[in-house]
Amino acid sequence: PVKGKGGKKTGAGGPWVVVENSPSLDPTQKALAVEAWVKADKPNGVVVARGGPAQGYAIILQAGQPQFVIRAATKISSGGAKEKVTGKWVHLAGVLTKDATLKLFVDGKLAATAKGTGLITSDPVQTTEIGADEEGSVGDYPMTFPLTGTVDEVRVYFGNVTDAEIA
Repeated sequence: PVKGKGGKKTGAGGPWVVVENSPSLDPTQKALAVEAWVKADKPNGVVVARGGPAQGYAIILQAGQPQFVIRAATKISSGGAKEKVTGKWVHLAGVLTKDATLKLFVDGKLAATAKGTGLITSDPVQTTEIGADEEGSVGDYPMTFPLTGTVDEVRVYFGNVTDAEIA
């Protein structure tokens, strides 16, 4: 896991957590995994996001379905699960492999894979945000896109993470 200094912010959509940038959070040219426990009360919103319209990653919910989004050098890749997860606690994990494959896991089971356009090519300017994406969206969703619900135990790992380790 990586650590950063954080704080709480309140906006139009409610409270979310902001983790300031630090060298330990730089995803440049790295395989990565991001995971969180989430209980969404409504079907749309950002679980966790780092970055914005140039570089970054995010786990979001759209129509109750989780998606893992990577933006590398302004190009967006995403993989989405068909399972709806609103109204219950679920563990979500997004993995970006060294060969730029995106994997999305729901409760330890592989729910989606997609071919990405590449690894993140530079350290995103925008901070890590839990529960919203305020400073410019990583994916094709409106800026801020606040989650109504609870997010717990967010973790980011760099390097190879296997399917068995996620399970």
